[in-house]
Amino acid sequence: MEEKKYEVNRKYDEKTLVNVLKNFDKAGEYVVEPGRNEIKRFEIDFENNLENVNLKRKKHNKIDDLKNKKMINVKKFKRKDFITNFFYKFKGSKAKRSYEYAKKLLEYKIKTPEPIAYFDDFMNENNKKNSYYISEELKYNFTCREVFWPEDIEEEKAKQGENYKI
Repeated sequence: MEEKKYEVNRKYDEKTLVNVLKNFDKAGEYVVEPGRNEIKRFEIDFENNLENVNLKRKKHNKIDDLKNKKMINVKKFKRKDFITNFFYKFKGSKAKRSYEYAKKLLEYKIKTPEPIAYFDDFMNENNKKNSYYISEELKYNFTCREVFWPEDIEEEKAKQGENYKI
């Protein structure tokens, strides 16, 4: 029996997310410059997400104040080579582990972006399989780079001066 290749948080609409993945290469805005992996920001419309709509209706008995749009981040992982693919069969893909670890952090009340979904071996329109992890965008005041590698940040700030951006 083959393992399920994706999981979607029940609060989100799977069809909306699949549409984002199908358009990953054509839409979205890079969060950081693409390297080994790519992370893009997308604004998605949850108007059709019936669970959220129904919850909001029950609370307020009207739909006008429903916030339909949400910013999400989608990470597209580098394609796996044969050896890496073999090991991922045992320990799970990076996309799946990102999703599972984020859920675990939230269980422990550690603030992290809400995990929305992961998709392994998702076939894009170019017939290439990639793995994706999708999370809510979280506004933050600092990054883990500033905590773990403060000397790198200080050096970057000195180089860029007032143009410095995280």
